[in-house]
Amino acid sequence: MTILIRKHHGETHLTGIGKLAIIGATGDLASAFTTTIWAVYLYSFLGNNAQVGLVSTFLSLAAISSYFICIPLIEKSSKSRLFVLSLIIFGISYLLF
Repeated sequence: MTILIRKHHGETHLTGIGKLAIIGATGDLASAFTTTIWAVYLYSFLGNNAQVGLVSTFLSLAAISSYFICIPLIEKSSKSRLFVLSLIIFGISYLLF
């Protein structure tokens, strides 16, 4: 177990992993809230619990696979080129939708 809070010279500070744990817990809580509302929203369109689960699973798998595809792409590519490419994609999607 790592140290999350360290007391140094009478002051309490969070360690780096402590800050990361708080960010992760906050993100997980937000994800739980969003997933609950998303399931109710999908149910209003689909009307079947099995189909809501199937669509949610498909979207979760797409998100996980895009994470493993995008991280190496971002690490290896030029940041300015990625920025310009994301602006172009954002502009095209703005015009289409």
